[in-house]
Amino acid sequence: MGITHAEIGGVVAKKWNFPLKLIEPIMYHHRPQLSDKFKTEAAIVHVSNILALARGIGYSGEVYVPAVNPSAWEILDLKEKDLLEIFKEAEEPLNSSGDIFSSDE
Repeated sequence: MGITHAEIGGVVAKKWNFPLKLIEPIMYHHRPQLSDKFKTEAAIVHVSNILALARGIGYSGEVYVPAVNPSAWEILDLKEKDLLEIFKEAEEPLNSSGDIFSSDE
């Protein structure tokens, strides 16, 4: 088909008159370096998406969790220890909300 879910999300966000500060992170959350004005926000969504996938939330269609885009490391000035710390901090809220994600209701 030639169009990604990120591009479709960007089209929908534009159609619904979302601000550019939301449109760009939606459109570029897999390639934050392509965002023109909101690289930091796109990189945050990118890293958050990967952390969620690593935790088993959502499904990307890939067998393995994708690596963090090298540009996101640079844009956010992240180190591996930072990512581990973020992952640990997210663990408690994820555990307490786990029932929501696993509910059949």
